[in-house]
Amino acid sequence: MPIDISLPVTRRQNRFASALCVLALAAAPAVAQTVLPRSAEPFVGTIGTTHADSTPAFPAPVTAPVGAPNVVLVLTDDVGFGAASTFGGSIPTPHLDQLAEEGLRFNRFHTTAMCSPTRASLLTGRNHHAVGNGIVANLSTGFPGYNNLMPRSAASIAEVLRQHGYNTAMFGKHHNAPEAHVSAAGPFDMWPTGLGFEYFFGFMAAETNQFTPALYRGITPVPTLEEGVLDKALADDAIHWLRNQQAAAPGKPFFMYYATGTAHAPLQAPADWIAKFKGKFAGGYDRMREEIVARQKKMGLIPADTVNTPRPEEIAAWDALTPEQKKINERFMEVYAAMLAYQDEQVGRLFAEIGRMGLRDDTLVIFIEGDNGAAAEGGMHGSMNPMSNFANGTQESEATLLANLGRIGGPEAVAQYGYGWTWATNAPFRLAKQYASHLGGTRNGMVVSWPRRITARGIRPQFSHVTDIAPTIYEAAGITAPDTVNGVEQQPMDGSSLLYAFDKADAAERHDTQYFEMMGNQAIYHQGWLASTTPAIVPWARDRRSDTLPSEYPWELYDLRADFSQARDLAAQQPQQLARMKAQFLEEARRNQVLPLDNRLSMERFLAAASQHRKADRYTYWGAGVSVPAVSAAPILNRSFTVSAELEAPAQAQGVVLALGSRFGGWSFFVQDGTPVALMAASQLDGDQSRVAASGTLPAGKSVLRYQFVSDGGVNAGGEMRISVDGREIGRGRIARTISKLPEMTDTLDIGFDADTPVTAEYRDGGRFNGTLSRVDVNIDS
Repeated sequence: MPIDISLPVTRRQNRFASALCVLALAAAPAVAQTVLPRSAEPFVGTIGTTHADSTPAFPAPVTAPVGAPNVVLVLTDDVGFGAASTFGGSIPTPHLDQLAEEGLRFNRFHTTAMCSPTRASLLTGRNHHAVGNGIVANLSTGFPGYNNLMPRSAASIAEVLRQHGYNTAMFGKHHNAPEAHVSAAGPFDMWPTGLGFEYFFGFMAAETNQFTPALYRGITPVPTLEEGVLDKALADDAIHWLRNQQAAAPGKPFFMYYATGTAHAPLQAPADWIAKFKGKFAGGYDRMREEIVARQKKMGLIPADTVNTPRPEEIAAWDALTPEQKKINERFMEVYAAMLAYQDEQVGRLFAEIGRMGLRDDTLVIFIEGDNGAAAEGGMHGSMNPMSNFANGTQESEATLLANLGRIGGPEAVAQYGYGWTWATNAPFRLAKQYASHLGGTRNGMVVSWPRRITARGIRPQFSHVTDIAPTIYEAAGITAPDTVNGVEQQPMDGSSLLYAFDKADAAERHDTQYFEMMGNQAIYHQGWLASTTPAIVPWARDRRSDTLPSEYPWELYDLRADFSQARDLAAQQPQQLARMKAQFLEEARRNQVLPLDNRLSMERFLAAASQHRKADRYTYWGAGVSVPAVSAAPILNRSFTVSAELEAPAQAQGVVLALGSRFGGWSFFVQDGTPVALMAASQLDGDQSRVAASGTLPAGKSVLRYQFVSDGGVNAGGEMRISVDGREIGRGRIARTISKLPEMTDTLDIGFDADTPVTAEYRDGGRFNGTLSRVDVNIDS
């Protein structure tokens, strides 16, 4: 007979009541289940008995609509329309080729011309300014269209699918959180796990080093790689997650967003893959582009009468280059090709595993080859450290590049190729990444495959845009885009589903109006016409200064129905059509938070974005193991400062006290065989480092070690380094020059070790300090 235990219960008594229930159940196995209150509110009632036939059922789990497919969304980085073999390019991408043979190629698909904006539109189905992402996340400003804060009124694909019974995971690059949010303090609502992804493994910036990436799992930093490169690690982790997800819930649909950072700088790849391309580009970029356009025509990717737009006059003809310049250019392109081809190999492993697990037929794969056009950020012939050249005054002569040719593509360079290859891989279009006014910035190839649903093959010529992806996924999954998510009314979708084109190559396009804007360059598409502004500055211009306001840019006009490559400007012949479209652009700009226009790409813009970060005269770090993203750390670049460390050292002290940055640009304050050392790496080039070592050693036991840098004043100026222990100077020396900006965007300030890419090779395995660091203070002296 059931035993009845009755007593008043409050929240404080729950634990005691639970213990009594356990005892009662042990003594009376006939009692099937005792139900305790779970409310956070105080509860007054009785604990009684229950019978199996009266046990309430658990709430039914949310399940996906019947027939909802798995979804794999792949996005590569900085890949021009004519780079991959799938779209006529010279770089073999056999796994993407195979995917295209099993599905459809979209040859008039468009991105926003830059990274964070494309990704925000991709994840939400809304225009990039409308969701606060009018610019990349490290150039945020306070204007509503440019603060990089995606609103709750534009829920992500991941959040919507998660609430409709999907598991959600992201792998790779997330560049949609403001820099100030990327720290242990958050906030985390702009991180993948705050945007509906149940799992995240990747990096939180525009780029990271392939050999020593700065990685997170969820919101937690994890150690960098011990071997291999990031592309392999991403595929490994995605496969591991998928196996576990299907083991726990066989058949449950999943959404996987796989956003590799390839082929964004730094251009890096395994040495054996670089070797595969040795000599493959000796013909040069002029011939390569001609061959690409010929293949594109043969494959039907572009009309037979498409104009191969001419090489800009500022880029020298390949035949006009010296033998040394050709050798330099070839190496950079060999590395770029190796990086993209290796990425294809790794994503191919993921596709193979999906097939091996029997999931391929029911998996919709959307593969976007590039988040914008090819990048023009490496100078005329390429660079081993372009950000250092831009911000820190680093000079790379042809002799320097030749002497370091073997390092390009490896861990000792953060390379980017030159303008000639940018132009070639954007074939047949003009201009490049950042230029939303021209198709070289916005036209990317897309492949869609879904064996169970898509039986047709071939090319789809309908105008399509990155905002179309979310509506396409929702329709494929049998989901209506929700009016509210988590109690927040949703903005209207700006994109249109592309399912209508899956079965009909000649279906009338439904996305017939789309504005474009990036850093002052403007365009609008409407029913086959494209009106676009003429840039005030082009990337390969010798003088990259201009006082022209974006509102003063002249406009061009193209009929893309008869001019696939945007080659014939009709502005003079069709002034009324142009006037209508300019008015239409302004209307769209007002509706989508595009105004005001800002065309700055200078250190001034970077400094304006940095103004949102915390500023103080003193920063305190409470012990070893602290790692702070550089943008949130003590700002010791290009100024005077003092580092004071309270520590307890062994007899032979070793390791890092404080490190900021990497070998490509950064400071390290460390102890070597008991001797305190200060090192400034102005770049990775031989001889571009300043090292000051103390003449005395650090005593065993407790002491205060101090490094004081007194700047000469001025941009990237040198100065004097002074080292003291317990107030007694033990070293003094000259720092030749300093830097204004860290070249690696995932760099951190680290206490007691040197994370990811180290500042110097003088210590190994992160240079962990072998004593105790109890406190490190950084005083900003000027």
